[in-house]
Amino acid sequence: MTAPMRINTRNDSLSFVKREIAERDIVWLDGLPVTKPERTLVDLCLDCEDPSLIIDAYNDALGRGLDIQRLKEFVKENSKTAKRRGLMMPLLMVLNG
Repeated sequence: MTAPMRINTRNDSLSFVKREIAERDIVWLDGLPVTKPERTLVDLCLDCEDPSLIIDAYNDALGRGLDIQRLKEFVKENSKTAKRRGLMMPLLMVLNG
């Protein structure tokens, strides 16, 4: 789960990460706020998820109206340091061919 402030929980199966999310990157789905695919893909990279799963999610999102320009903006914003570029590598590879 992502939140704009630090949240503690006693539930071991739930963890939170503190990140700011712009209103334009949120959509309401069945009454719940969820991030749009472009933001979700970048968050998967930042959370060090398996690169093959990130690429699979990217390919799935392509068929569902993925905003490539917004994704490129996110990747650029999150690639300003060598460490961050490394985290964004799965998306950099698919975006740069």
